[in-house]
Amino acid sequence: MADPLSITASVAGVAALGYSIAKGLYQIADDMSVAGLEVRVYANEIDSFAKLLLNVQSTVDGLTCSAAEIAKIKTHIKEILDNCDRILKPLHEVQEGLLPLLQRFRDSPSKMLQVALRIRWTFISKGKVLFYRELLQRQHQMLDTHLARATLVSVQSAMRTNPQLMETSKLLHASLENSVSALTFTISGPTAAQAQGQAQLLLGYASEAGPGQWQAGGGGSGTHSSADGLPVRPRSSQGVASPATTSTALVVVSSSHFGPDPGPALTHLTEQEAQNVLNATNLDIDDQTMTNMEKILDDTEDAEHKAVRMAADTLSNASSVSSSGSGAGLFAAAPGPEKRLSSSAALARCGSEVMGRWSVATKRVYKASRMRFELFFETPVFFVCPASNKRGPLPNAAIWIVDGTDRSVEQTRSLPSGGSILVQANRPSRVLLMSPQDVEMSTWLRLLQECQLMERDSRVWADEQYRRNEPGPVCNFGTHTLCVALQAKRRSWDAVPASISRPYATTTISHIVEIAAMLGIYWKEFDRSAGKYRAEGNGYILEGSHVSDLGILFTFQVCGRRQFAEDRIIPVDECKELAFGLVPTIFRDMQDLQRPAFATDNTHNLSVLSLGSRNELADTLVSFGCNTHTSNCLRDETKRHGHLFPLAFEITGMLGRTLHIKDSFFRSLPNPTFYRWNKRYFSMRKMLEGYDSQIRALPQHIEQIISLHQLSENINGLLRNKTQRDHQDKLGHAKGGTIYRPLLEGLHDALDVCDVYLKRVNRLVVELVLREHIQELLRMVNNEGPYGSTTQDDGTAGAREAEPISQVGQAGDTGKTGSHLRFDDLMTASPEERQDKLMQIYFRSLLPRVAEQASVAVRQADESENDDENDAGTRAEATTVWCTLVFRMLCWLLLHDFHEMDVQVPKSELLGSRQVVYIV
Repeated sequence: MADPLSITASVAGVAALGYSIAKGLYQIADDMSVAGLEVRVYANEIDSFAKLLLNVQSTVDGLTCSAAEIAKIKTHIKEILDNCDRILKPLHEVQEGLLPLLQRFRDSPSKMLQVALRIRWTFISKGKVLFYRELLQRQHQMLDTHLARATLVSVQSAMRTNPQLMETSKLLHASLENSVSALTFTISGPTAAQAQGQAQLLLGYASEAGPGQWQAGGGGSGTHSSADGLPVRPRSSQGVASPATTSTALVVVSSSHFGPDPGPALTHLTEQEAQNVLNATNLDIDDQTMTNMEKILDDTEDAEHKAVRMAADTLSNASSVSSSGSGAGLFAAAPGPEKRLSSSAALARCGSEVMGRWSVATKRVYKASRMRFELFFETPVFFVCPASNKRGPLPNAAIWIVDGTDRSVEQTRSLPSGGSILVQANRPSRVLLMSPQDVEMSTWLRLLQECQLMERDSRVWADEQYRRNEPGPVCNFGTHTLCVALQAKRRSWDAVPASISRPYATTTISHIVEIAAMLGIYWKEFDRSAGKYRAEGNGYILEGSHVSDLGILFTFQVCGRRQFAEDRIIPVDECKELAFGLVPTIFRDMQDLQRPAFATDNTHNLSVLSLGSRNELADTLVSFGCNTHTSNCLRDETKRHGHLFPLAFEITGMLGRTLHIKDSFFRSLPNPTFYRWNKRYFSMRKMLEGYDSQIRALPQHIEQIISLHQLSENINGLLRNKTQRDHQDKLGHAKGGTIYRPLLEGLHDALDVCDVYLKRVNRLVVELVLREHIQELLRMVNNEGPYGSTTQDDGTAGAREAEPISQVGQAGDTGKTGSHLRFDDLMTASPEERQDKLMQIYFRSLLPRVAEQASVAVRQADESENDDENDAGTRAEATTVWCTLVFRMLCWLLLHDFHEMDVQVPKSELLGSRQVVYIV
């Protein structure tokens, strides 16, 4: 705690020293005539500061706030006064050394002018003098800020008993805010940087030369000025300073300096006289002086930050008091200082520690009508689009695509201030957890950085896969139709609600879900009624909640290891729909990229499948003909909804559009279903082997069956090759897994063949076969109807019992296959046999009934004659369609993949929503 007597003594001592220096500088300026203008300006600054000191004691004595607050104010003022004393003493020495010199040369106007020019050069160009002058100005700003704050605190305290001081409080509030604005600008603006640079330059010299010796003939020793204004000694004492580097203060004084009547002949300073001037203006820079200068600079910066923090707290408290007052005060029209944190305090919230390189766009604009500054800052608007997109949500604003390149990192200002490249070239990034010094960083900046890492790491991984496989076409970033992009938006801090203390970025609820899916984040909670949102995964946490006066506010955190390799989702536009529980099918026009207005708009014609919840799945199946028993079964949690994996994935594989990008290695997709995809209970490779053994048992006289047999053999051969290669990689200790490119290409081509066939046949047949397959499958897994011990009435359309087939379209002899296989047989099978057992059940038990009932439904729909020839043809077509759908399902689920922890949360109605959300 500062002693009041020490405060009084310090004020008196520093004020007296300041008046003494100002008086001496005024006298020097008078002797220098027109050359003393700069010295007079310097004297005015010191005189003004000395007058301010006289108000310190009276202000402190008049404070009516608490004793603790008064002690705090006195302590900070005492620190400033101590700094001022250390700054003024060197200047006092310069002033005392110059006065005798000027008195000596008063009788020689020409020499007086030369001395005046040298003194003028000292005050406008000499680094040490400018250094002390700058520090003194900063002390002045701090002292002014502390006095304004002390007065405001005192008035706020008095307002409890005198409400009429409200208007005075508002005026003082504005005054303090402007004072803090100037001080904050000094800390972070070019003035502080200039002073810091001067200090660093000063510390680099063991000594500093003055103007040096000057002779009319231009010979002799001399100095020249560096680019920063600090004089530098020439390399040789015999050399002559070049015109390009000679200080303007050292030019030969000609008669033109004296006007049209130069008077007596010009007399030059002798070498000794020039040295005397140099000695008088030279501030000795020894080791002790260097240490003192560093100490003064450090103390000044610490005091400035304390002043800003204290003033910001005072402004915040004063704002709450002012806003609680009655009446429309002086600033009633302004939404700024009396309702929220001042722009001065907000400026610190928009610094590089919080916004990284986005802080370079932070500007303060003075509003004369409000007597205050308004703070403007820039933050990104995130959205998702193709890599070739040229349109964004903000008109006439540049669009920056996040692609992980150094150019994109620079454009999007993704790195924090002073940061380095995110990852090394051709190497994936390592674990990068948030360090303690990054806790102030806005989470939207962290989100932007992670999007850059996603693109860069996945590209590095893909390049490694291309290298490990045989040469072939490469999928470039330009073919991606799912990318994160952003535009810079200028915002005013006045528009930020009082409950928000950081600058925020914006996006839409639809885009935040899509970005989360791209980063591998899975929703755990998505409760729009309660306003609670939480997603986790891949080392990230994304949380959101509803904030009054704003909307939904999200925060993004890095909490662990993340990976963007094989698990990175396929960068294709349709993944947006999957993230909301919708699956585009092969029957939707490839050119139609418009989103459905509602989730179930196109489910009635198989264009889109809605699988995000039990009700959505049930309604989707009902929309293309499944009976009520099927929908009730799906809504009943006690019923089985699949065999080795849920029925929803089977439907997705049968009809879902191929989303794998040709020549790409990415396979993962957002899970569109509310079921978990757990591959530990089955092997898709063994299922394809079982399918191949069953399809070859069918008669090979139908072209599509032959094609399916050939495709199945080809895929199984590629699977065997992949197994051999994986074994070789394991023996060779290869780092990371290798994606077998021929297998991906073979699966993709097989799906294309299936799609051509399914689009060529009658759409009605496809719908009816799919309907009967779903109904029979649910009855089978739940041991209902002919698959159970007793026959149950499930509402299925009447059809004669079907027997295992021996030929396509004809019933066979049950004795050849033995008793019907049942679902219980699958459950009791060993892990090695269950996949083959499932295919046996499919072909021997499920296919006959599906083909029979589908053919009956087709005849009823066409109202055709029920003859044997039409019946056989319809059954053959239904069988071929069913075999194609099952094979397509197996290939689709093998080509694509879902993360085990990814489970869909119902939100399909938000697809394409433009509801704005905020990220702090």
